Amino acid sequence: MILNKRTHSAEFTAALRIVRAALPAYRKHSILVTVTDSVQLTGRYWSGGSKSVYIGLRFEPPRSETGLGYWHRARQFPAVSPPPFGPGGDDETVPLTATYCVLKTGTFYGKESTAHLFITLTAACAAGIDNPSESLTVGVSTHG
Repeated sequence: MILNKRTHSAEFTAALRIVRAALPAYRKHSILVTVTDSVQLTGRYWSGGSKSVYIGLRFEPPRSETGLGYWHRARQFPAVSPPPFGPGGDDETVPLTATYCVLKTGTFYGKESTAHLFITLTAACAAGIDNPSESLTVGVSTHG
């Protein structure tokens, strides 16, 4: 699902809260959301001006009944050497839970790529992203 600032304002704002936990200065007008139970980490090395960066985010539940929970940066997955120059290892699969999601960002042909949020259905609904599974095939973009 592609969330756009103008057409999906409530869902975009909910997803933006998660993205900004990892990237406080994120200013793009779109966020890709894919509902899944795991994510395969690919493209973590420089290739023709493009590189993917994966960041794990963990949800901390509210400490009181009136408080709000929040997402925080839990882990940045390391870059790898490209296959001809190293062991590769670019096929790690990370399981997702209701309290753990992965954000993919990076560089696409020298420009900041659009944030791509991989999240479970339970976590998406809890975060306020309504109908996250309405268009899963649209959620994957080849344009960074």
